[in-house]
Amino acid sequence: MLSCNTIRKIGFKPEDTDFVKNCREDWTYSDLKDTISIRLLLHDKKGRYDLVSWPNLFIGITNQNDTIGLIDNFTTIEYKVNSKLTFVPYDYGTEIEKALGGYAPVFTVHRKDKENRLYCSIKSLYYCKLIDK
Repeated sequence: MLSCNTIRKIGFKPEDTDFVKNCREDWTYSDLKDTISIRLLLHDKKGRYDLVSWPNLFIGITNQNDTIGLIDNFTTIEYKVNSKLTFVPYDYGTEIEKALGGYAPVFTVHRKDKENRLYCSIKSLYYCKLIDK
């Protein structure tokens, strides 16, 4: 268990956790309908710990200057900020299958406030598949 002193030593403020949690509560999830390209702002990589796994979360800006979140459970490549990425629709199954299949982004708090604020810049997350180049 982390104490508040431990959290401060590694660069996190306790209020950052509440901030990110509040941002995530406003998120809605749906399936991507059309191919879309973004300029990447943030990439939280997919991972696995014991029996729990989580997908990639990409936050980026579309050509229409909308900031959106995209969920991909396939790529293992780590992408850099400002990369141009393209996503296509992909069927992850029913809402129950998505909930039980580990398709929700992992709860992440970053050291930089700018990165944490990106979680509040999105309201919609889309299930899709990244086209690796």
